Amino acid sequence: MGEKTGHAIWNQLDRLDVSPTEALILLAIAHFGIDDLPLCHPRQRHICRKTHLSLTAVKTSLAALKRKGLIATTAFASRRNNYSFKFLQ
Repeated sequence: MGEKTGHAIWNQLDRLDVSPTEALILLAIAHFGIDDLPLCHPRQRHICRKTHLSLTAVKTSLAALKRKGLIATTAFASRRNNYSFKFLQ
């Protein structure tokens, strides 16, 4: 896990307006990250496996997190997204 990122997210969860599902997704994305590198690109199906949520729940939560301005995504040609946490910048 991007340990620093995971701790930073835990420390800010109280002040973020997120549902429990969205919080779980944020932590799951951080799990796939590498500290000090902007590389955090799990596939949505990997997030599903990690969180035990359906693909629909993951997609809905990711869209909500983007709408709230908490994450940003950049698409890769390999059908993956690079996720960045806007509230940590």
